[in-house]
Amino acid sequence: MLSYIRERKYLQSICGALASAYAARNYITDRIEDARESIERDRAARDSLKKRFRQSHEDMGFMVMALLPTLHDQISEGMNVEAVIEELRSMKASSSTPSLDSSTTSLASSVASVDSSASSSSSLSSHTPAPKSKAALWHTIKIMTLTRLLTTLYSSTLLSLLTLTQLSLLARQRYLANVFQQCRDERLQESMDEQLSIASLLFKGGEGLEQLMSGNMDALFPDLEIDVPEDDGAFLTLSWWLVHEGWRDIARRVRAAVEEVLGGTSLREEISPTDLFMKVKQIRRRIEKGSSFEEAMLPPTNAMTLYVLSQGGFANAPPSPIVPASIHESELSDSEFSWLDSASQLSLPTESVSSHNNHEGPATPPAPLPEPLVPLLSETRTLFASPNWSAVLRPSLDVAISVWEADALSAWKDNGNVEEPRQSFASLLPALARWNIMTLPSPLVDRILSTYEPMALSAILFGRFEDHVGER
Repeated sequence: MLSYIRERKYLQSICGALASAYAARNYITDRIEDARESIERDRAARDSLKKRFRQSHEDMGFMVMALLPTLHDQISEGMNVEAVIEELRSMKASSSTPSLDSSTTSLASSVASVDSSASSSSSLSSHTPAPKSKAALWHTIKIMTLTRLLTTLYSSTLLSLLTLTQLSLLARQRYLANVFQQCRDERLQESMDEQLSIASLLFKGGEGLEQLMSGNMDALFPDLEIDVPEDDGAFLTLSWWLVHEGWRDIARRVRAAVEEVLGGTSLREEISPTDLFMKVKQIRRRIEKGSSFEEAMLPPTNAMTLYVLSQGGFANAPPSPIVPASIHESELSDSEFSWLDSASQLSLPTESVSSHNNHEGPATPPAPLPEPLVPLLSETRTLFASPNWSAVLRPSLDVAISVWEADALSAWKDNGNVEEPRQSFASLLPALARWNIMTLPSPLVDRILSTYEPMALSAILFGRFEDHVGER
């Protein structure tokens, strides 16, 4: 009997040990499986994040290059150096002198006869018609050529950075919306499993099951709600301002700096690549001093923002569109720089204001901006006013200038000497006037977007989740 009891206890101990081992094995297996699934989910999330970031970065280049032709046309039309050269050619032809050729030799050969009087016309009045003398035309060609070149470089750089900012913010919103949607689906599945369990059906009567079946996610999971624009185009349309209006503000800054640095430079002066690049550095210091170019990239007021949105065909634009004052003022001056002198700021037309006051009484306040656009626009303005923006802007401009400098070296003829080649300033103007950014794909845009600082800024903007998930 005692031996039977001992054998039974022994068997019970063995069975208990086996059961414990089985339970421990199942527990460990479950934990390992959970850890594996967690690792797989994390890896998939990281891969998705990287894929979205890379795709967003590729989209930046495509979008900038799609806008470059319009920007190029705007700047070329506003600063038509070729038209001034043609005017000078016509003047020379009418005076029975050899016709002006746009080649380097013809430009250089014409300088001697006009350079002595050019210094007296070193600055043009912005409110009086430009004199039609050869000296004034040569001076205009000199200033306008450098102004157009640098305006193109600055505008292209700012357009690249603005597009980078826009697409980074939109990519972050789309990514967060996708993550929150996955969380909602998981929570909904968990809630459904809980409501459909035997215990819930027996003791709670399926309480809450009807609400779950309604599919109202915002009411069920308010902490996973995020405002995502139905159409990204409203935010992206804001680049219209830089392409059509903001570049003029940049050109005014550039023109003033070019006049200050090169206004007294003789067209016959022999300069080397280093000399020209040093002058460009001096011009840059004056242009970039204390400026973030925010007003050149974004409309400065809500009324102007609504006008820009109306150009993209979005709702909430004013019924009586706000039009550029330059449309009415383009004939005020026949100066070659009249496009700069008549400020192209946006304002209500006189007729619209008077008729509105006479027929409708008090002025109606401007319509509010689309609600999903407000936080995006606010974050963008905050970025442009931050030190991070300055830390990205300067290196990006350095890259843009370096791209131009590499191309500009071909304007000097190799004389076979050890020293740097030197040519008259006038002989360099044709090559400077011909340089443009319309080689697609654009090496300038590619270089800017692949620079470390812009990529780091894009990563910072894309990964700034704390304002959206910090308290959820």
